[in-house]
Order: sequence, then structure tokens, then C-alpha cells
Amino acid sequence: MGDLDCIVVGGGFAGLRAARDLHDAGRRVALLEARDRLGGRTWTRPFAGTGANVEIGGAWFTPGQDEVVRELDRYGVGTRTYPAPSRVRWHTDGVLRDGLPVPFDEIGALERALVTIAGDGARARVGTLGPVASQSCADYIVALDVPRATAEFLAAWWVMIGGTDPARGAIIDALQAIASHGGVTGLITALRYAPAEGWSEFARRMGADVDVRLGVPVARIVDAGGSVRVECAGGTVLTAARVVVALPVNVLPHVAFEPPLPTATAEAAGTNAGRSVKLWFHARGIPPGSLAAGRGAGVSWLYADRLLADGSVFALGFGWDAPGLDPAAALHAFWPEAELLASDWHDWNGDPFSLGTWATATVGKADLLVHDRFPPHGRIAFAGADIAPHEAGWIEGALLSGAAAARWALAAG
Repeated sequence: MGDLDCIVVGGGFAGLRAARDLHDAGRRVALLEARDRLGGRTWTRPFAGTGANVEIGGAWFTPGQDEVVRELDRYGVGTRTYPAPSRVRWHTDGVLRDGLPVPFDEIGALERALVTIAGDGARARVGTLGPVASQSCADYIVALDVPRATAEFLAAWWVMIGGTDPARGAIIDALQAIASHGGVTGLITALRYAPAEGWSEFARRMGADVDVRLGVPVARIVDAGGSVRVECAGGTVLTAARVVVALPVNVLPHVAFEPPLPTATAEAAGTNAGRSVKLWFHARGIPPGSLAAGRGAGVSWLYADRLLADGSVFALGFGWDAPGLDPAAALHAFWPEAELLASDWHDWNGDPFSLGTWATATVGKADLLVHDRFPPHGRIAFAGADIAPHEAGWIEGALLSGAAAARWALAAG
């Protein structure tokens, strides 16, 4: 049946949860991770030149995401609560606005658009949205028929939900997120909590008792009938009775499977359109707790995260993958009075072990990036935030997906 009871491929939170649960059940399990660290698309590291830690990848969990809370409590990891923004600034239709996000005469159009979005979100949540689900965000906003400032305000929220060019991502993900997390304005307060010690420390504690093997990319997985052979890029070969593949959807096409993946799974592999850019700024002249959003210069959403002892601040901005991103221009689009001291980021889109960011459906193909397309394939099961049946794209979804994969492996014997 193999050297191990189970091999878990991928050391993000889905893989960690699956491996931990199998280990706790007494199974011989090894977790293989291509990177030199655990945590997948989360990564807590010092901001260059300051020594203070920031979350380079995924950062938040929301009210109601109870699985994260239970796991943090299990490992004695504290929770940091983010206060609601104390000040907001908008950049819409070429104007910086410190009050309303749009001109007063557009308030009616904005209100009508928000009512439509709320209704479509409710339909998206129960699967009755129809062809609109596969529309791009850009086309969806055009169909709302709103003035320019209102359109730019709405598009700014897309970058926090869809995380890709509005012309590339299907609107379904934004509408489902809006319905699940308190509406468009509710998303401000939904991004509420994070581990006080950082996601990387949480990942380290989760993996402390597991046989973790870092720096081991997997090239090929062969289901031989009685066991599964996992061939690693460095030449190492391991066998197990079962395998859990907890890799980002966009990485799956770079692993060879024998027998080949079922058609439904193969069609969905590689289709995550998420291409977010998360950029950290170390700056002066921005009030801490400030939120800015709208039409920027490569960044459409910016939040002044915390005040440092010397009076400077850390701020984080979100945009999508585009050539020529200039951190100074991105900051000054919202805060022209600010002084940029330094910036820091990680290219998750070019990273060969992620090839994108959180789950976003492709335009015209909203039915591909769904949990039902990734059932177990012989002795191989799939897990991950991208394909979680609940809270997809969140760490909550990753944990739930990993737990389900572990239950599958245990039930299979």
C-alpha cells in the first residue's frame, strides 16, 4: 500500500489542516511543500528596513469565520482586531473627495446601483443569477448605466473582491462576497481580524508535529491502483495509500497526473483569474486608520494600517497585475501630500508555486472554478481555498477544505 498512509502535497492551510488531522488520527503522513516555508499564499515577514512584520499575502478573516477562530485558539495564537476606518478619501472622476464618494447629484444613481447589486448578490448566493454570473465586472458596471464617478467608485471595490482586471474576472465572485459579508459597505468592516502573531507563526505551529518536508516540488502523481506514487522534482519518489493535493488551481496544470485528470477537473485547472497586487507602503503624511479608494495609479484601494513610533505609517494598497506599477505614483494618487519612504511586495502572480492570488472565476466560465469539479480521482483527493465549498478564497475555506480531505482519506482506510 506504500511507505505512507497519506502524502499531502502543498503546505498552505488546506494542506496543513489535512496533514494535521491525519497525524492526529494516527496515520503515517508526510506533507510536501515546494517553498522553504509553510503558509502558502500567506506570508508574514519583516518590512524591508524596518524590522516590523507585515502580511505580504492573505491577511484577514471575518466575523463568522469560526473555523479560523477555533484553530487559532487551539494553538494559542492571539487575534488582532482592525478598527473601522477613521477617515475615508475617494478618487473618482478625477477629483479627490474627503466626504461623499461621488458628486451629490450622483447619489441617486449610486443608491439605485447598490440596490441592484444587493439583489443580484442574493440571487448569486442561491445560484439563480443566470448568465449575468459570467459577465465581467467591467461589463456589469456598464450595464448598471451609472455616471463616471459612481462607476469608478464601484470598480474600486472590485479590486478587493475579484483581485484582477475588471475585464478579466467574472462578477459572480464579487456578488457572492457582497451577499456573504454585509454588502458593499459591509466589506469595510468584514476585513476585521488577523492573527496577532501573524499567519506564518500560525502555520508553523500547525505543522510542528507533522512530518513536513520543505523545498520539495512535486512533478508527477501516479495512481497505480493499489498505491499512489509521488515523483518530486529533485528525483525523490514516495508512495502512499492516498494523496491529498492541496495546491492552487493555477499550479495543477504543472503537475502530471496518471491517469489523467477527469475532463471536468482538467477544464477547471488553471482557470483562477485572480491577479491581485498587494503593495505595502512605509510613508509619512497619511493619517493612520485612513481608507482611500477609487481610480488610482495601479492601486485602487489603500488603507493606512498602523502608526509607528516615529510618526510614520504602514499602508497597504491593492491593485491588479499590470506593467509599470510605480509605488510613488500609486501612493500620491490618493495622498499627494504624503512622503514615500519605502515599499515592499511579493509577486504572487509570477511566483511558480501560486501563479495568481485568491479565487476569481474567469469571464464567460463562472461554472468552472467550483468545488463540484474537483471530486476525488481514484486514490487522489483535492483541497484548497480556491475550490472550497464554503468561504472559497479565504483561509476559512482552506481549513474547511483540508478537514474534508482528511475525512475522505480516513474513511477510505
